Amino acid sequence: MLGNSFIEQRGNKVAVLTTLVPEEQFDTLIDKTNAIINTYRINPDARVP
Repeated sequence: MLGNSFIEQRGNKVAVLTTLVPEEQFDTLIDKTNAIINTYRINPDARVP
């Protein structure tokens, strides 16, 4: 498996995003994986119970 992890903080919210793909598919899936990563957003106004 190959992948990346990202940590982001917005206000009092922290997100950890990890993506993993089988190593032999990494080169063919990198563009799709990047598209998914680039759509991820933290809503700093979200309520935390």
